[in-house]
Amino acid sequence: MPSKVHMIFAIYVIFVFTANLVSPVISSSSNQGIVFKESSKNLRLPQHLALESILPPIKYNESHVNYLLLSIDENTDTVWLMQGHDAAHTGRSFNGTECNYAQDLWRYETSSVLYGSPVIDSEGTVYFGSFSLQAFNPNGTLKWAHPGNMETAPAIDDNGIIYYGTSRGVDDRFYAIYPNGTLKWFIPTAKIMASPVISPDGTIIFPNSHANTLIAIHPNGTKKWEFLTNHVIYSTPAVGSDGTVYVGSHDCYVYAVNPNGTLKWSFLTGAWVHGSPSIGSDGTIYCGSDDGYLYALYPNNGSMKWQLAIGASYASPTIGLDGTLYLGVWEKRFYAINPDGTIKWSFDTSPGKVWGSTAALSADGTMYFATADLEWSGGVELIALWTNGIVKWRRPFSSTFSSPAIGRDGTLYIGNNKEHDVGQLRALGYGSLQADANGPYEGDDQMPINFTGSIIGGLPPYTFNWDFGDGGTSSEQNPSYRYTAIGTYTATFIIRDSEGNESSDTANVTITYALPSVTLVKPVLAIYIMNIKVLPLSPDHFIGPYIIGPIVVKVDAYQEPFGIDRVEFYINDQLRHVDKEAPYSWAWIIPTIRCVKLSVCAVDNSGNCSKFVETWPMKIF
Repeated sequence: MPSKVHMIFAIYVIFVFTANLVSPVISSSSNQGIVFKESSKNLRLPQHLALESILPPIKYNESHVNYLLLSIDENTDTVWLMQGHDAAHTGRSFNGTECNYAQDLWRYETSSVLYGSPVIDSEGTVYFGSFSLQAFNPNGTLKWAHPGNMETAPAIDDNGIIYYGTSRGVDDRFYAIYPNGTLKWFIPTAKIMASPVISPDGTIIFPNSHANTLIAIHPNGTKKWEFLTNHVIYSTPAVGSDGTVYVGSHDCYVYAVNPNGTLKWSFLTGAWVHGSPSIGSDGTIYCGSDDGYLYALYPNNGSMKWQLAIGASYASPTIGLDGTLYLGVWEKRFYAINPDGTIKWSFDTSPGKVWGSTAALSADGTMYFATADLEWSGGVELIALWTNGIVKWRRPFSSTFSSPAIGRDGTLYIGNNKEHDVGQLRALGYGSLQADANGPYEGDDQMPINFTGSIIGGLPPYTFNWDFGDGGTSSEQNPSYRYTAIGTYTATFIIRDSEGNESSDTANVTITYALPSVTLVKPVLAIYIMNIKVLPLSPDHFIGPYIIGPIVVKVDAYQEPFGIDRVEFYINDQLRHVDKEAPYSWAWIIPTIRCVKLSVCAVDNSGNCSKFVETWPMKIF
């Protein structure tokens, strides 16, 4: 039985070579699939059969289609084997994400900040590193963990062997791990701060970062060669189709290293090279630098093709099928750049900055990346853009240095950081519709209750319905509602998605009588002399009110239906007076020369006490 890939390829060949029917001009549409154009009509493959979802990159132009030599791997569209998806760091997946609206499918929390990125093997296992290398089933359950603190993405070879390096700074190692989590081999290294890459011939290449070297290893763990730079390496190497290795260094150079480990050429930038190179379909090397330029370099001699000032870049350029480069920078912008170095469009990522999150490009033409905030003040996002720069969606996120990876079913995997020392691996996608009413709720008959309805999965847009259990309803997702009688109620939250799926959840609501209300009428923020207010003070005054001489403290108190039993007056948390009749007051004649805490509370006839109301007057005499 022929596979889906072979069938689609056969259809493709028929379209291409039937020249009397169709003039072979191919264009890509992010919304509608692959279009074969002719003068009178368009022949269209639907998006889920689009060539970019099943075939490797194809060179073409608008006037003719050359003879195509295609190499098809049936697993090509199901894996994300290394940082940037592949050895060229195109960041381009062959899987579609049409229904991915970033619904949380699962989260796995770690006890450290996450810098590395996930990778995915042909079985759908997700690998991710923090204090250990961890393997997850697609449903988020942990398969196994192998020790070794790491800040980078692992890489997976054709046999499923996982390679990663540690970054403890002491006794660091580079590991090869079998798919079942057992050790194959390791070699001692310096601190490793960039990810490994697998070359076309199976050689494993990784930066021995704090030893300033690039190392090539055979799959059996023996060293093939080692290349020395003049500073640490935080750049993940990329490998061309001819085996040439490209990498940046903190010595400000981009290096091209021959397959035998000798220098091919080097190119000097104006600052450190944090970002990792990417390789275009014509062999052009693209790499950003801390000097604020994106460079395009010829692969044969390293001469500059062009440079573009866009800002400091710590991510790799993602490369579309048409050669467009997509890259986020520290200066709160995300760019689309034509292959000739001109800007196609730019997008404002404010308030977040793009730190190291290389965009993942799906087969349906959606780019995913995240922003970061080193001050942890919030406002960062996970962003999905179409290739024309239009927003598909923006989701509140927490600070992210990780690059996303796309699974075979369109699930998005990415690491992010909740706090300074708490990270998460998150799976986001299109899950089954689930409603969450987020109960229980408590309140009183005097104040409205703010309800919060949460949604997991389903396909937007959604419709909402709340039934509050007393006859009241709302069509808002997060309504505010006031009950008119005490008691216990059951509130029901119902959601429906655009496909007609429905889910509901209930929450208990307890309504009690309101606590007594108490207001300090006198003194307010002012200067008082002998019980007379002589001068108001500004609200930002550090201390106040100021009271010279005796003063009558006055309070308003209220409660229904029980009524007020008494009002209590305190100085520095010591009870000084109780008044059981309205209007409630106390003649404060105790002499003192200092700042004190004056507080009052009201107690109703059922024994419930209000919250304390406090002020800090300066009392003189």
